[in-house]
Amino acid sequence: VPDIVTMGKSIGNGHPVACVAATQPVARAFEATGVEYFNTFGGSPVSCAVGLAVLNVLEKEQLQDHATSVGSFLMELLGQQKIKHPIVGDVRGVGLFIGVDLIKDEATRTPATEEAAYLVSRLKENYVLLSTDGPGRNILKFKPPMCFSLDNARQVVAKLDAILTDMEEKVRSCETLRLQP
Repeated sequence: VPDIVTMGKSIGNGHPVACVAATQPVARAFEATGVEYFNTFGGSPVSCAVGLAVLNVLEKEQLQDHATSVGSFLMELLGQQKIKHPIVGDVRGVGLFIGVDLIKDEATRTPATEEAAYLVSRLKENYVLLSTDGPGRNILKFKPPMCFSLDNARQVVAKLDAILTDMEEKVRSCETLRLQP
């Protein structure tokens, strides 16, 4: 268990809210030294109400369980892409926070940086917003909203599959052209 954790963004579902959670010894240390945290917007009743409303919806609609089950399904679909497309080096994640590692080849595991950027651009043209992460900017980040459905997962992976297939066909046609005298 960490001594101190900061949280933000999703707490307010679009409304600016953040919080800090700390163990009692850490909290007491601030108290003992007289250090007081001040923030112009700290303790806003509206922000607190928004945060509480978000927590109530999470609980009422069982969105954590939903994210776990849909995330597992999405991981399974993405795992099938790993089998089908050699560029997919790894699929990992928890719930709906998933990373897909794109590599140039299995032996060297060289990051497929340009391919990842191209894929993100093509997905954007197909109304799927992803970004890349990692030191090689070759990891596709899947972070959909908690209301993401099984159908949404199928649609996203179908678009991903189609673009990866198209990329592979273009590479094969280039290799064929280079091999011809």
